This record gives sequence, C-alpha cells and structure tokens, in this order.
Amino acid sequence: MDLILTGRTLSASESVELGITQLVVKEDELLKTATTIATSFVEGKSMTSVIRAVECIVQGSNESVEQGLERERKRFAELFLTADAKEGIHAFVEKRKPDFKHS
Repeated sequence: MDLILTGRTLSASESVELGITQLVVKEDELLKTATTIATSFVEGKSMTSVIRAVECIVQGSNESVEQGLERERKRFAELFLTADAKEGIHAFVEKRKPDFKHS
C-alpha cells in the first residue's frame, strides 16, 4: 500500500528486500547474468515442456485460479503423450541425461 499510495522510488537493495526484485547486478555483468539465468531455465529440459509452462504462466495471469489450474492440468496431461516424456522417463530409469527431441 505504501508504494502504491506514495509512488516513491525504491533503491535496488530495497526492491530486493521487499521481494519485488530477485537479483541486482552491475551493468557490465547484466548480459552474462541474464544469459546464465535464461540458460538455467531451459538447459536439460524439453522445450515442449518449457513452452507449455510459459503458456500457463502467461495465460494464468489473466484467468481465475480455477481456470489456471485447469489449464495446467490439461497441459501436464498433454506432455505425457509426447516423445520427450517417454525419453525423460527412460533416461530417469536408466540414470542418464535425456536426449530430448523437443516433440
């Protein structure tokens, strides 16, 4: 309420303290840090599942909780029908890294 009603500007450290910002980096480290974080989002994962997750997040912000959960349930079920799901399960059982084809 404080921020909305006063419109005051926060410092980087204040925004981290309040949980509005996750991380603050120096300008010359920005691209490297952003690339590292983005890579960690997708590395070792099926892009099909990443795309579905992003869809749920984006669409869910415009839906009720119930609608968002229903979308998530449907997308999760769809993923089990993909070749990547089968590969992921086999890789887990065989204790190896999956070789996703992103399908």
